[in-house]
Amino acid sequence: MKTEEFVNRLLYSGESVRELLTQYFQERNPNFYPEEVNIDDEQSSVSKVGTLTLEDNAVVHFYCVQLNEILSERTSKKRQYEIAKRILSREFADAGIFFFYDDNRNFRISLVYKEYYGVREKYSHYKRFTFFLSKDKPYKTFVLQMEKNNWRKLSDKKKAFSV
Repeated sequence: MKTEEFVNRLLYSGESVRELLTQYFQERNPNFYPEEVNIDDEQSSVSKVGTLTLEDNAVVHFYCVQLNEILSERTSKKRQYEIAKRILSREFADAGIFFFYDDNRNFRISLVYKEYYGVREKYSHYKRFTFFLSKDKPYKTFVLQMEKNNWRKLSDKKKAFSV
């Protein structure tokens, strides 16, 4: 499925977010391993959708996170980032792509990754590596970035999300 079709179905169809993510990422990379794991989090409903091991051996997990609040372009970036960090700290992954969404099907898609300094880990900055998708806003940049991304290395993901 092309990215534009994926986004339209995500925003307008009412289909399961988890199923759409699984279908889209399986088609994007045959190494995507779908999973259905619910993760305990007191602030939101979190599901792990799948795992992708990249050519550079980076492990990326994919999550859908249904929030209990209205999501807008300016709200709660830091809080969502903290949810992502908390989840990644418990999982064995170098990075996570998080699809945060609300009941109105507004989405914030964030890449959160770890950088390693010896035995220490540092997470990417919360103000970067994120897209906001809404029925009210154009999403051309997201579509272009995802279509030209080859999904083979973590550096490719960072490049796609750093706009």
